[in-house]
Amino acid sequence: MDNKINNLPHDQNYLIYDLSYETKFGVSMQQFTQMSLKAILKIIPIGKVIDIGCGTGRLTIPLAERNFQAIGVDLNAGMLKALKEKADRKNLKIPTFTDISQLEDQYCDLALTVFTVLSYILDEAGLVRLFQEIIRHLKPGGSYLFDLAIPSAFNQPNRKFSGNGLNGTVEVQFINPGGPIANYSESVIINNPDFPPNHLVTEFFQIRCWTLAEISHLLIASGFVGITQVNGLEGTGANYYVCKREG
Repeated sequence: MDNKINNLPHDQNYLIYDLSYETKFGVSMQQFTQMSLKAILKIIPIGKVIDIGCGTGRLTIPLAERNFQAIGVDLNAGMLKALKEKADRKNLKIPTFTDISQLEDQYCDLALTVFTVLSYILDEAGLVRLFQEIIRHLKPGGSYLFDLAIPSAFNQPNRKFSGNGLNGTVEVQFINPGGPIANYSESVIINNPDFPPNHLVTEFFQIRCWTLAEISHLLIASGFVGITQVNGLEGTGANYYVCKREG
């Protein structure tokens, strides 16, 4: 299936993305971020990091605050605009790109695709392109940290959330029973001074729950070795793994 037939994920709600996740997950979102940072610091204490699917900078910004050389990559230009605004307020300089192929051969210490970024890629060809680009930008022996969503984390129809001037519903339905691809739809009514009254934002795109068995051979063929699971991130709705570019 060609990923290009889908709407760009979060293309409609980037203006309320942070507020929406804060409303859905509350303090657990901050805890999740701290758990992710702790896992990263165990892999490398400092260095150059490419955060692929960085969104509004949930990890990119705190990494830059810890003196990492952080680079943000996200297909959604609106997300990168929000990241830049937050970084500017903190006097942080974070290079951003809408496609990893726009970067020159920058030899980084670590690449990230976390917070279920790989779920937005629907076919093996898309994964291979990404893995090859990551290899191109990692130092020999550099690390790649990724997560894979647990299907049950997605298969929760009609999740409702409200607060912070938002009232929304998320529905995720797998297309075929037991199949890996699901339709994601979200509808949010916004009552916030920055928007017209009862402003409606809707989203629809597809996501895929990849398993390690499905992608491990693609990682190996691309030049990665030593795929191991990362502990300490239980309860996040995903399993985390790290591997290295062959030295």
